[in-house]
Amino acid sequence: MPLTLRRTPVPEPDQTRLRTRPDVVAYQLPDLPGVLLCPEHGDALPGRIPLTSGDLPYGGFCTWGTSDMHVCGRALPAKPELKLPLGGG
Repeated sequence: MPLTLRRTPVPEPDQTRLRTRPDVVAYQLPDLPGVLLCPEHGDALPGRIPLTSGDLPYGGFCTWGTSDMHVCGRALPAKPELKLPLGGG
């Protein structure tokens, strides 16, 4: 009997949901340190910890996924670099 794989449709992020803080770029879950979710996938989860780009010195990627191993992978912005003025004194 041949093995048949079924793909589970991945729901699109809810673009109509408004975040409470526009500076939130990601969410972290308290029981899963190191796991980051983009605002579209982490916005509705209870107990989430909002993060700004200042909280992510090196940025990151959304790790939201489905049981068939599809991962969002959206890039999360890093803390802006400090720009020093050019030129000599």
